[in-house]
Amino acid sequence: MVMQYLETGLFLLILGFAVFFTLFAFKNGEKAKNTPINTAFRLLAMALFLGLAGIVGAGYAVKTTSDSSQTIKNIATGDTWVENDTNHTIVIPGGTNSYWFAWVLGAFGFMNLIFLVREMGIMKDKD
Repeated sequence: MVMQYLETGLFLLILGFAVFFTLFAFKNGEKAKNTPINTAFRLLAMALFLGLAGIVGAGYAVKTTSDSSQTIKNIATGDTWVENDTNHTIVIPGGTNSYWFAWVLGAFGFMNLIFLVREMGIMKDKD
């Protein structure tokens, strides 16, 4: 089976936005509960965390790619050639080795959902 990969930069960008939206909603939630911007940030954070959980849980590995090239000159013959080298480093392994990380990301997504429901007052007792 061919391993699917997600680049580390894209993974960190999505994860960074999800964490930012979560922290911003926490900071904003203390001052003004149930505002449209707070709701939007909670929903965005939830979607990003659950999206990453789905990608990692589907078996995608997160990897970095680095390219390097070296120009070599043969002194005896005067020939010059370029050697290209591509290195791949697996940051988060895919397949069954990453299921635990998918559960952690999913838990953060559901945490945002729980806080959204709590802030909107949907589960409050009606006395």
